[in-house]
Amino acid sequence: MEKRYIRKDGTIVWVNLTISLIYGLSGQPQYFIGVIEDISERKHAEELLKEQKEFSENLVQNSAVPTFVIDSQHKVIIWNKACEDLAGIPASQVLGTSDHWKVFYKEKRPCISDIVLDGKIDNLPEYYSTSAKSNILSEGLHGEAWFSNLNGGSRYLVLDAAPIRNSKGELIAVIETLHDFTEWKQAEEVIFYEQQRVHNELQLASSIQTSLTPIKLPQVPGLSIACTTQAAREVGGDYCDLLINRNKNLGIAICDVMGIGVPAALFVSMTYTFVRENAVNCDTPNELVNKLNEHLFPQLEYSGQFITFIYAIYDPATRELVYTNAGHNQPIVYRAQTGRWLKRMQER
Repeated sequence: MEKRYIRKDGTIVWVNLTISLIYGLSGQPQYFIGVIEDISERKHAEELLKEQKEFSENLVQNSAVPTFVIDSQHKVIIWNKACEDLAGIPASQVLGTSDHWKVFYKEKRPCISDIVLDGKIDNLPEYYSTSAKSNILSEGLHGEAWFSNLNGGSRYLVLDAAPIRNSKGELIAVIETLHDFTEWKQAEEVIFYEQQRVHNELQLASSIQTSLTPIKLPQVPGLSIACTTQAAREVGGDYCDLLINRNKNLGIAICDVMGIGVPAALFVSMTYTFVRENAVNCDTPNELVNKLNEHLFPQLEYSGQFITFIYAIYDPATRELVYTNAGHNQPIVYRAQTGRWLKRMQER
């Protein structure tokens, strides 16, 4: 029998009282022997353990993170208030049962805590769209998935489970936490689909811009012609065009808009349209360049951008090429007979 006594100084003493009845040779009771053992230290240690257990349970119960704990028999022993709010299921319906799976799934299947308890880690990818071993706990597991009917709605949960072991290293329970990432996941999906939409539109814009480079090249006596452009992004500010004017001469237009991306591509489109409409009737490069400058200058000034542009006219009869350069890089000529590059063409 354990008894508690209070000394005069107010200290508490716990004792274990054992009383034994002693019988004589005749079989008749003779006397009692009482043994009093001071068990204060043991009781103090038990009280500390009890307090620690209560503290741990209260820590879980009062946590703002939805949490539940199952024992070694897969029965729920803790289902905190935050878990009640998330799942819409009171603790009284799941405590002492192994029916916690019903909260999340229509058909019976293990929760991530059950997988930790059973040690069937290889089954993790089968049940969760995103899964991995914990980066923090060596035996912990991590999983993510959409739950279609949780508390009347669809929710995206991030789940983490870890084993709880006793002093002997025996697995006695598993704790599982649930984080509601629904809003974050929905925002992520909106961003993803928006990025896809922008990407598709840029791909279409890239195809359109690529079509501005002449696909069917003009046929000019005595010339072999090639033309290509390569944008830094899906679309850009580089432009090259070849055309035949009213005098049957070859017109060559090259332009570079400041910057890259969509703004530059828009000015390329404007330049292409203007050149195509006006170059055929311009007899000199200077005439076209002046007209283009007058046409684009208001928009360029408003947007704070600029264009470098070069336009040349080649006469196949005289084999003379005349050009006007508006801030663009100087053209380069290669002489096949000598194998030399002429860095600058003759200017006049």
